[in-house]
Amino acid sequence: MCIAAYSLLGNAQTQIKFESDFFADSIIASNPKLTFERLIPYAPNQEIEERHRKAGLHLWYLVDAPLDKFEGKKGIKQVRTAKIIEMPEIPTISVESPVITGKSTRSVSMNDPLYEKQWHYYDSCSCNINLPKAWEIEQGKRNVVVAVMDSWIDYTHPDLAPNMWVNEIEANGQPGVDDDGNGYVDDIHGLNLSGQQPFDNHGTHVAGTIAAVNNNGIGVCGVAGGDGEDTGVRIMSIGLALQTNPDKEIARGYVYAADNGAVISSNSWGDREAPVIREAIVYFMENAGQYEQSPMNGGLVVFAAGNDNKETPNYPFGDPELPKENLITVASVASTGMRSTFSNYGSWIDISAPGGEKVNKENGVYSTITNNGYGFMNGTSMACPHVSGVAALVVS
Repeated sequence: MCIAAYSLLGNAQTQIKFESDFFADSIIASNPKLTFERLIPYAPNQEIEERHRKAGLHLWYLVDAPLDKFEGKKGIKQVRTAKIIEMPEIPTISVESPVITGKSTRSVSMNDPLYEKQWHYYDSCSCNINLPKAWEIEQGKRNVVVAVMDSWIDYTHPDLAPNMWVNEIEANGQPGVDDDGNGYVDDIHGLNLSGQQPFDNHGTHVAGTIAAVNNNGIGVCGVAGGDGEDTGVRIMSIGLALQTNPDKEIARGYVYAADNGAVISSNSWGDREAPVIREAIVYFMENAGQYEQSPMNGGLVVFAAGNDNKETPNYPFGDPELPKENLITVASVASTGMRSTFSNYGSWIDISAPGGEKVNKENGVYSTITNNGYGFMNGTSMACPHVSGVAALVVS
């Protein structure tokens, strides 16, 4: 779990939300020397653009001007300095793959050799999620898409690639062209908002817990990773930067996920309130699943509770204006069944899931990492995707 701290941008942009199209046009026209940029980019696809307008997202703009130039002006609903979120990298421990042995799980048989390291799924400890029993009922459907709001996922990993979401229009379109008209170019496996940073362990590890490919004879199992026969939910990568993220980029991630087929958003990070992020989360909750044969009407948002060993709610639960009905906040338990010593806690927590402990590496959660690897990590970041994966099974 990366708990972020807001800080001012060096040459900060000002975020403006206009009260209406009329005021937006009037104020922009009266400031011809300033460049106004829509915070959520214009979508040439008119169906998408109409949804943005209905939600009022098209009224958010960025402008390189001081805050006081627009503060208190008629026709401006909100004005604030754009901020960045600092998200420190979390280290991981790589473990070599043993010889394939396979593991029987009641009536469900998985031949993934590293499944035996995933105590958090099946072990006799009191904190496992009893996944083999769930697999007897459901193992994941292809039409369920989980957006992982995290560092850029290694979509080439052999234990993830078959379960990665693919934007077929862009994959079969022209490079450098917004073929599907959603406002973004070459977004084949999701949206990389990280400034084109390379694949990273944190997001790759989270993705593996949700939907590493099951019963494929390699690596680990994912909670909703299917049975190896063209099943399993799909992972959409919403890539955030390791170090800093402008709040506008995070907002764009939620809107993109809703517009492109995700119905669950998995978030192994958290911070304090930001109006544009709140509106984007609400947009995801209300607009995800708005397509033919969707498994849901609306979206579910799952957040890690944080690793500060404190009772005070973190964002987004601490935001009084954010609806909580479609929000799940996840704390962490260790292999002992007790609360992980780092995990936040309190009545605001919805549920706990395995996140490991920092005593030794094998008390961590085992999953995929970059460069075709596997490793242990711990934190509420690791608990969160367990719940996202189970939610994906329920939706399936």
